[in-house]
Amino acid sequence: MKRAPFQAQEEVAMPSISQILRENRNRYGISLEEVAQRTYIKLPYLVALEEGRLDKLPAPVYIHGYIRQYAKLLGLDGNDLVRLYQEEISEVGRPIPVHSFDPTFEETLRPAQDQPHGQAQQVVMAAQKEAKEMRVSAERYADQVLGQLENDVSRALQIVRNGRLYIQSKRRKAE
Repeated sequence: MKRAPFQAQEEVAMPSISQILRENRNRYGISLEEVAQRTYIKLPYLVALEEGRLDKLPAPVYIHGYIRQYAKLLGLDGNDLVRLYQEEISEVGRPIPVHSFDPTFEETLRPAQDQPHGQAQQVVMAAQKEAKEMRVSAERYADQVLGQLENDVSRALQIVRNGRLYIQSKRRKAE
């Protein structure tokens, strides 16, 4: 009996995290702008994630969070996608940006993990900035709500005064 010669099977390429996110978003008919609004991830970071542009993304600790948020929105397993992302970057290596034009994020020439407490400092600074933005936003909202409440109370008091004057005038006429 003659055997068929061994044929190497074609290796089927796994879809990249970029493809998975983009295809699932398109399947649901959600725009990137809507994803940005619903996940609070900056639009340029979403574009970079979908294009596989690692050089345009912040530190990995942020990227993991972004991937989980994005996956949750699309009904996907965030942990699986983070693992896939880690596999992808271990294959190609993460490029080190030389220049940064994003004034909100300071890049360095050395990876943060090579600097003592580098990632921790970045996380703390980002958290402090986010906390300040949230506080300012909350103060604006509280000011709006209190202003509206003040207007509503003033209108209600005027209605009560008018009602009282009306009742007093009816009493005088009746006497």
